[in-house]
Amino acid sequence: MASLKSPQEMFQAMKGNIQELTGKSFTSWVNLAARADISKFKALTDHMKKEHGLSHGYAQMVAWGVLDPARLEAGNQEPEFVDALYSGKKLNLRPIYDKLIEEGLKMGSDVELVICKTYSSLRSKSQYAMVVPKTNSAVDLELALPRDISLENRLETIKNSNPKITHRIRITDLSQIDDDVLRFLNRALENNRG
Repeated sequence: MASLKSPQEMFQAMKGNIQELTGKSFTSWVNLAARADISKFKALTDHMKKEHGLSHGYAQMVAWGVLDPARLEAGNQEPEFVDALYSGKKLNLRPIYDKLIEEGLKMGSDVELVICKTYSSLRSKSQYAMVVPKTNSAVDLELALPRDISLENRLETIKNSNPKITHRIRITDLSQIDDDVLRFLNRALENNRG
């Protein structure tokens, strides 16, 4: 059965793994990052990746540890995040979100749902899909796919703060979650399992 993890559970697991992976504790990494005296999240994340070789996820976590430590310790607000995100002018997008998540979680017992304030993501070994209501009329399914994949059936390339996320499919109606969308979602998962 697929599991759902809050961002806080994911951060706690990553904190536990960072020393094993790098030989330094999370606190040591935060102290090192703080000495860089960088006050912008993306710039600090990029610095930790380039100068210290951290993966994207760990670099983000360390940057939050410096710039927004409360984010790492906040209580579980998952249901409120989804309800708030898909309300008002975006309420009509909730069925699209629900269907994408439902279909994604069916794809394997290793698939996890991580709910954040502005998006939800599907993960296996790492994040491979994001479900993001970019406009009041569309949900973007953002995917980690090979850069040379053929662009077809509404698939288009994008730039994302996570460099693994390379493509998107913009969905404006529940009926658009078809075999092609599910095929690309599954391809991103299989590519991630790699």
